[in-house]
Amino acid sequence: MTVFKATIRSLRAFYPTIIIYFIVFAFLGTMLARQNSDSADSLYSDSTLKVCILDYDESDLSEGLSDYITDTQEVVDAGTDDLQEINDNVRFGVYDYAVIIPEGFSEDIADGQTEDVIEYLSAGDSASGYLMTEKIRTYLTDIVVYLNSGYTQEEAIRLTSAQMEELTGVNAMLLSDAGTTGDTFISLMFQFGAYSMLMMIIVCVGCILGFMKDKDTKNRISVSGIPFRRRYRDLLAGVFVIALMITTLMIAFMVVVGYQSLEIAKLAFYALNAYALMFVGLGIAYFISSFTTLRNIIDMVANMMVLSMSFLCGVFVSRDLLSETIVTVSHMLPVYWYIEATVFVTEHAPGEISSVHYWSCLGIEMLFALAFVAAGLIVSRKKEQYAF
Repeated sequence: MTVFKATIRSLRAFYPTIIIYFIVFAFLGTMLARQNSDSADSLYSDSTLKVCILDYDESDLSEGLSDYITDTQEVVDAGTDDLQEINDNVRFGVYDYAVIIPEGFSEDIADGQTEDVIEYLSAGDSASGYLMTEKIRTYLTDIVVYLNSGYTQEEAIRLTSAQMEELTGVNAMLLSDAGTTGDTFISLMFQFGAYSMLMMIIVCVGCILGFMKDKDTKNRISVSGIPFRRRYRDLLAGVFVIALMITTLMIAFMVVVGYQSLEIAKLAFYALNAYALMFVGLGIAYFISSFTTLRNIIDMVANMMVLSMSFLCGVFVSRDLLSETIVTVSHMLPVYWYIEATVFVTEHAPGEISSVHYWSCLGIEMLFALAFVAAGLIVSRKKEQYAF
């Protein structure tokens, strides 16, 4: 166990690296996850406009419309009867919207007309103004339907106002194809955590393996009398335990800060996916350490590889915002399958997660890990063969 203990103790030299990447994730990852999950929770929520109303009809129906607008918006005094001045006030933001109810409005509604019975003034590029216009049209259409159904004007106004009040509280939610809400906070934490977790594992394990492969270190260990197989068994056990501790630390932190959005039944699937990515980190660490033992180079190559994969595979930027070509290329990278599994867990009920697709994602991650190890073995063999 001498080599194993020495491997674990050597982790002390990398505490600053672990702390730096962990702090970056703890603050930046949490902030981004909170921001993106909040924006995904509610795609649209209603807004209140400053509205001026000019009622030249002064009928029960026009008063009903005015009352509806007053209840749902911030009604302000127009300050003038001049339409040009009102239009200028809307354009320059004195108020957001103007409603002009002409004489004969109630007669037109009683005759079943809803088009061009009132005038609207709003900024040409205002989405809120467009929505306000649609609300008024819906209100008038409902009034006409109730009147045509035999209701009195008072009853039509009361029923329409009650119906529109119910619709006011409706929010549009962003749904996935599977019918569940978009990325949750805990899902985004696991996605953003891929970068920091890989960097900590690759840098720590890669530098430890590089140190153990150093010629002087190998000579000192070889004269200790410890058998070759035992030395490498203890070394592999040591780096595995280090990677396991880093991954478990990351998972524990993500669970603690995201417990409110976490479905306990999904935790095991998130964790298994993270541990599969851990093996990818171990494979990359072995591959990098096979051609260099210099810490600065290991750090530089690790950053280049992990940052590239993070941007291409949807760690920092949602895959929905990436081009089809980039997404296609990212299929050839292990982090893509980690993100794919994380999104799959998020979008499916716990009973539907254990499927061919989920286990295929984890299996592909493990294959990438083996591929990196195989590449590292080839490089090590070539270095021994040509003695460089």
